[in-house]
Amino acid sequence: MRRFVAVAATAALLMLSVGAGTASANNDPHRAFLLSAPFDLPGGTGGICAFPVHVAFPVNNEYGTTSYLPDGSPVLKVTGTSFMSVTNVDTLKMITVNVSAGGTFTYPLDGLTVIASFHGPGFMAATNLTSFGFPSNFVVAAGSGHLVASTTSLDFISVSGPLHVLTDVCAALS
Repeated sequence: MRRFVAVAATAALLMLSVGAGTASANNDPHRAFLLSAPFDLPGGTGGICAFPVHVAFPVNNEYGTTSYLPDGSPVLKVTGTSFMSVTNVDTLKMITVNVSAGGTFTYPLDGLTVIASFHGPGFMAATNLTSFGFPSNFVVAAGSGHLVASTTSLDFISVSGPLHVLTDVCAALS
């Protein structure tokens, strides 16, 4: 599930802010299509993989509903189907993976973090993912998880839950 990458968290914040006007007027969580624009992740030192990667979503049928906590923090619930294509920009090697996990994202009002709870196959990419025991900084994993990601960097703050790595994306594209 692509919401679990810090980059995607920032993009989700943007999607949420674009759609928040109507929903916040009556707090009615209308279901809305979630656009998934392609994006690039840096490679090398401080990057996600040893090489730059391009991410696109050839199949995107994900929808979201937005509601609000009593303190005004927006909550985005995501459901649907999505497949992600990831390309090593240097070699043009590409893989396509299922990232159709469902999840809930909470955006605290401080704007510095996103809190995600998810289940099913999804992707996680962060410059510090290996520090949480993952084989690389970009994986497709399944299971139920909970994470806190920074909205100001490509880092995770915490990752928990029973997660099983399905694909080490960096290794698959090497």
